[in-house]
Parts: sequence; C-alpha cells; structure tokens
Amino acid sequence: MSPPESGVCAAVFSGNTAMAETLALRFVNARLIFREYTGIRVPIRAVHLDRNGRAYVFTVTAMTAERKDINIIYTGDDYCIAAAGQSAGALRAGNEIIVGGKDIYEGKLIG
Repeated sequence: MSPPESGVCAAVFSGNTAMAETLALRFVNARLIFREYTGIRVPIRAVHLDRNGRAYVFTVTAMTAERKDINIIYTGDDYCIAAAGQSAGALRAGNEIIVGGKDIYEGKLIG
C-alpha cells in the first residue's frame, strides 16, 4: 500500500477466485479495515438496554422469547458484533434473533 496522499492511497490486492468479476473492475472505492472482530453480527435494531445499561437481545427458543445478554465488541452503522458466548443462555451462532415486534418480554409466546 502506498503512503496516503490527500486522504488517498493505492493498494494492490491479489486473489484466485471470482477472477472474471475482479478483472472487470477498473476503478472502485473501497474501505480498508485494519482490525478483525470475531463474534455474531446483530442488527442494531434488535439490541435493547436494561436499566443498568447492559445490552441484550431476544431470541426465539421453543416458540417463546428468551432474553440473552450480549457483550458488544464493535458497532457499525446498522449492526454490532457481539461476543459469542460459551455458557448456558449465551447468544450463539444459529440463534434466531427477534429484530422487531411490540411488547416483547421474556417468556412471551411467539407464534
């Protein structure tokens, strides 16, 4: 990567997949990310805060709403990355997150 000049720099990328699409690109804007976060991508609209400021989401478990506390490690424009939990009751990959609804609470029947 070249040194930035007036907020612009050149970068060279290489790859071995999607070559036809890559070769068709002559000029493209890109956003370079210099950090990596590992976790579960959660829509920001699904995140709630309790009275103590702790973040949580509701998931569908056995046709009911279940509260899952989350630890947010990164926030994007319309999403956040939550740490994947190892303990019982933690948010895990594959959980069905409730993004919208009215009067969602722990144990509410979801039908």
